Amino acid sequence: MIDVVTDIEKLESALSLLDPDNAGDEKRAGINIIEKLLEHKKAELQLFEDTMAPLMPKINHDVAIDDNKFEPVKFRKAI
Repeated sequence: MIDVVTDIEKLESALSLLDPDNAGDEKRAGINIIEKLLEHKKAELQLFEDTMAPLMPKINHDVAIDDNKFEPVKFRKAI
């Protein structure tokens, strides 16, 4: 959860630096914060996928589905 708070602080800082009244250097600093945070999140996601994907069971999509298994639903008007 601390990571989430840190990310929020970084994004708030970047937003304040991207204010239209700021100079170009400050805007570039805001963009750099966002780019680095995005790179970090992509690397974190890739690590998660590399770690967890081999553990996930294969999903069998060849299962036959019986559409007539259930009776149709009848809706009545509420009073």
